[in-house]
Amino acid sequence: MKKGLFSMIVVFFIAGCSQEEIIMESMLTTEMWLEDIEEFAQRLPAKQVDFYSLIDEDDFYQKIELFKIDVPHLNDAQIKVRLNQIISSLGVAHTGMGGYFIDEKYPFDFYWFDEGIFVRNTTKEYEEALYTKLVKLNGIEINHVIKQVSSVISYENEYWLKKKIPSYLLIPEVLYGLGIIEDMNKKTSFSFENEEGEVLDLIVSKIDNPNFVIKNELNPLFYQNKDQNYWFEYLPKTKIVYIQYNQCMEMKEMPFDHFVKEVFDFMDNNETDKLVIDLRDNTGGDSSIFAPFFKAIEKHELNQKGKLYVLIGGRTFSSARINSMELKQYTNAILVGEPTGAKPNSYGESQVFKLKNSGILVQYSTKYFNMDKKDLDALYPDLEVPYTIEDFKNGIDPFLEMVINHVQK
Repeated sequence: MKKGLFSMIVVFFIAGCSQEEIIMESMLTTEMWLEDIEEFAQRLPAKQVDFYSLIDEDDFYQKIELFKIDVPHLNDAQIKVRLNQIISSLGVAHTGMGGYFIDEKYPFDFYWFDEGIFVRNTTKEYEEALYTKLVKLNGIEINHVIKQVSSVISYENEYWLKKKIPSYLLIPEVLYGLGIIEDMNKKTSFSFENEEGEVLDLIVSKIDNPNFVIKNELNPLFYQNKDQNYWFEYLPKTKIVYIQYNQCMEMKEMPFDHFVKEVFDFMDNNETDKLVIDLRDNTGGDSSIFAPFFKAIEKHELNQKGKLYVLIGGRTFSSARINSMELKQYTNAILVGEPTGAKPNSYGESQVFKLKNSGILVQYSTKYFNMDKKDLDALYPDLEVPYTIEDFKNGIDPFLEMVINHVQK
């Protein structure tokens, strides 16, 4: 998944990357949309590996023909949603669409904790909703909304879906295209429930670049330094060296092999009881970049059970999932956290083509990676750990706490 997955980082892909939106400057005519749909219907089957193993040929073209009939009666948002639903029906997380969502969103940072979807952050105007649970959107029960929104997301397991759903609930264009809201330019009602069971109803405006109220003061280590692909810190009280590996991508100012040397030199000169590699928020890139770490850890004294830990989660995807599997297979690492958002056996080495008129990006997979005889739906941790809203409120990282308190028997 090396170079192909590297492109996934550079080019926005709705299934796996952060949302760097490209706005369509003007509405397209029916004829222009029909041209794009025809281009989509011709190019995707030709480029996506195993296409007709993923979807019945007759079913695919029937969907396309019905879609074309409906186009004159659909608005832009509805057309984009239908395109998404068709490509998402393949069930391939690396195959999806992007490059068209409008920047303005509802000013919340939602996160799917163990107990449900909560407000992790918001603006001063809606601060009373902080840490409350989302229960309705535009008067619709959240479980029903989740079911509808799931249809536009490319995913292979529930763990990836749970990481993607919260951000989609913030996009007026998606909600409008699905019929969840009546007008994406007007305010929308959100209903929240606090810990006492009281319901808070808010009428919310969309906004571009909201100024959130919570900064980094209370955040645990894994929320920090997200602008760096990799970094490390020594925790003297527990004698743990903590490495956060955010992206499988070299940093010009610190090549990964230099970084690894710096980490291991530090450990050799400072008392270190445990080494932790955090991949829980790494959505991929080039899996080969991690090779210097394997070389360094192979004969190191920390390569033993109870000394070496790898943190994984629903956002551990693509090349990061490959590195997690390799750590599990070739070292004595203990995996801690949540199941990964990518299946051990999955499609990758993605490429992109652009639809002529809309500029929508269509990402497709060119290779199938068969890496696990069991064909599980995720890479599962050895020590599974829930993440609760109370953990977040109190600045606790339960994954790291598990490592600190774990004693290998």
